Amino acid sequence: MKHPNQRPEDGPRLRNCGRLRGDIAPLLPFIRIGGLPSAGHDLWSEGKAGLFQMPDEWQFSLILPVQACLQADRRHQLLSIRDRLATPSAKGHRAAIEGLLDRAFAGSLFLPPNSSVARTLGLTFKENTFETLTNGFQYLTLVEDAEGLPVSPKAYAPFAWGSPWELLRWAWWHRSSDCGSIQWPVIQFVWEDPQTEVRPHYSQERRGLVSPKLHLTEYFQLREPAQVLPLAVRFEMTGTGWADLHLQHGTSTVNISLSDVYDPFPTLASWLGAIDRGELPIQMEIDEEGTEKRLTVHTTSNPDTVLFLVDTGDSPEVFLQGLLDLGQLRKAFKEALRTFFEGEYMPSLWSGRGQNTDGITWALELETRMLEDPILNGS
Repeated sequence: MKHPNQRPEDGPRLRNCGRLRGDIAPLLPFIRIGGLPSAGHDLWSEGKAGLFQMPDEWQFSLILPVQACLQADRRHQLLSIRDRLATPSAKGHRAAIEGLLDRAFAGSLFLPPNSSVARTLGLTFKENTFETLTNGFQYLTLVEDAEGLPVSPKAYAPFAWGSPWELLRWAWWHRSSDCGSIQWPVIQFVWEDPQTEVRPHYSQERRGLVSPKLHLTEYFQLREPAQVLPLAVRFEMTGTGWADLHLQHGTSTVNISLSDVYDPFPTLASWLGAIDRGELPIQMEIDEEGTEKRLTVHTTSNPDTVLFLVDTGDSPEVFLQGLLDLGQLRKAFKEALRTFFEGEYMPSLWSGRGQNTDGITWALELETRMLEDPILNGS
């Protein structure tokens, strides 16, 4: 077979490993076994055939297209899952998907409890799942592709690993010299290109938020005129994986350590989004890798005035509290976040150690998503 490096560089090229460059639509739907050791970025390697990277992703995977499954009944059930996923409003949607998975894999591959049903299904597997895959499933070993063109599958090989350990042993043997530590594989059912999925803005979600049961307005009435002071907010990059949130209200100050292991920025945007929507009282927690601090906004009898509280759930200690103008609170946090991400934020230092993804990719995506979030551009 002609070596792919002999092909014109500006046209379609054969590759049996490495990063896919084109549109993956012709491969869909497929089962993806990801999290495999790094195989380098070659176009061609006899030992690494089948170890592909999806566009814009860093992990290596085996791709098992449903169309290449040799068992007609399993192929039909998996295609039925795709059809079900395309109509999420149908009655019994999740139960139907679980039933099809159960029939296709004899109960060895299933949806985790409370998992989302989206373009990419994360699945939980048992030890005998891999033995099931050896019965009729094939993985992709050769494609022809180019930037902007559909990926064309050219060859497959039977799935031959009866356990996760056998697959990891093979993948580890063919790893590149700069491969990191070994990890357990993950299995996904991909039915649409994940890159086309429109994700909600952080501020539209409620990740990490708590609605306190205590409503102060039921017990207290503000005595006018109340002393309402402005809140000063500042974010500071302090080192690899760390930043500080500085808060000052009158003569009271508190510094909160922000860790990229428990990245608080998406939650901060969600918290501000809830405040904008009037979903008060609202609380979020910041994990400082050992201690926690909570930011809570309570309503008062004056709709324009809120009680802002910084405390911890581990003790009665209160680090900062005071009455704030609601509009000034929102503006102070938004301007501080925008100033931080437009200037001092350094993706190379914020590696996303707590994320199951490439560090710099996570850090750059965080910067983009924060600056594009309408919450930072609103009043």
